[in-house]
Amino acid sequence: MSILKKTNKKKLIILGGHGVGLIVASIAKSFYNYKILGFLNDKIKINSKIGINKKYKIIGKSKDVKKYLKDDEIYFFNAIIDYKKKNSFKIKIPNKKLVSFIHPKASYDPDTVKISKNVLICSNL
Repeated sequence: MSILKKTNKKKLIILGGHGVGLIVASIAKSFYNYKILGFLNDKIKINSKIGINKKYKIIGKSKDVKKYLKDDEIYFFNAIIDYKKKNSFKIKIPNKKLVSFIHPKASYDPDTVKISKNVLICSNL
């Protein structure tokens, strides 16, 4: 009889939609121990599915962050990039709830680079 080691995946909600958000989802799921709960997006209909094979769900709007912040086991990545309105987007997510992701094939010198919260470093391949 073998004993299977149970691994508890960390829960992740991504703010945004296509582009950077889907890259984050792919890296978080493939290389880190995260379960993608879904996306919060103000422009895509709730319950819609996005991504290749439509595997990620829109679970709410950006204002819904507040209800998910109450759960200590949920983390966030803010992938909303709107350069025209960058100062108008004001969602308060505590630093302890934000995560960063570094693709395992990314090149950087950890001795000279300090990675903050809510940072994505992709592979340079």
